Amino acid sequence: LQRSLQLYAKQDPMMLVVIDDGSTDNTEDICRYHSALIHYIKLTDKEPGEWRDSASFLNLGIRYALHQLEAKHIFITHPEVIPGLWTIRYAVECAKDNNTWVSCKPWYLSYEEQAVLDKYDWKNNPHLVTTIPGFYGKSELTGYFGFKDYLPENIEKTDIWHSWLFGGGSREFWLRFGGLNPTKTWGSVDMDLMNRRNAGNVKTVTPNYKLSMVVHQNHDDLGTPKDMNAAMRNVPVYDNTNCFKPELLAP
Repeated sequence: LQRSLQLYAKQDPMMLVVIDDGSTDNTEDICRYHSALIHYIKLTDKEPGEWRDSASFLNLGIRYALHQLEAKHIFITHPEVIPGLWTIRYAVECAKDNNTWVSCKPWYLSYEEQAVLDKYDWKNNPHLVTTIPGFYGKSELTGYFGFKDYLPENIEKTDIWHSWLFGGGSREFWLRFGGLNPTKTWGSVDMDLMNRRNAGNVKTVTPNYKLSMVVHQNHDDLGTPKDMNAAMRNVPVYDNTNCFKPELLAP
C-alpha cells in the first residue's frame, strides 16, 4: 500500500478513496499520515469471521466518488497494484469519449521477484521491476490460471485487456452501468462488469505505452482460491436487456 500511494502521489492532481474492509496491516495509519489526499472509509458492519467479496466495497467507493466527490473519471484497483508514472494521464485520455472502458496491463511479480524488489528503494526507482533479471518469460500464475496471457511478454502485446486490476471510465460511463454487483464468488468483480460491457458493446482499450502499465505486487492471501474454474462457476451473466437496467445510485 505504501508503494502504491507513493506512485499515486506522483500522478496528476487526483483524489484517492481507500475502502478498508477490516485490514490488519496498518492501513488506517498509512492513509492518515500520507502526504497524498486520501478519503479513508473504514467498514465496521461485518460480523467476526464474515467474508465480503470485493464488489461490495468497490461499489461503495464508486458511489462515493460519483456523488460526494463528483469525479469526472473513476478508476478502481487494489492496494497491491502500483500505477505507472503516466497511468492516470493516459487512462483519462482513453476514457474521454464517455463510452470506453480503460484497463491498464499489469506486470505480475513472482515471490522471488518481489523479494528482489524489496531490497531496493522503490521511491527513487519506481520502475525497477522492469530491470529484474529474468523477469520476462516467467510467471508463477500460469500454474493455476492455466493460460499464457499472464506472461509479461504476452501482456505487453495485448491491445485489449479485460482485467480490472486498474480500470474504469468517465462519470457518464459509471452512471450508465451503475457500478458492480456484489456476489459471493471470488473473481466475479472482473467478470461481472466485463459481461455487462460486452453485452452493451462497450469498447475496452489499454493505453499502449510502457509507463501506463501497472505492477501487481504479491500478497499472501491464504483465503484466495487457486481453483479458478470453481471460482468462476457461479459468475453472473448479463444479456442486453438486464445489462441496461439502470441501478439507481442514491447520493
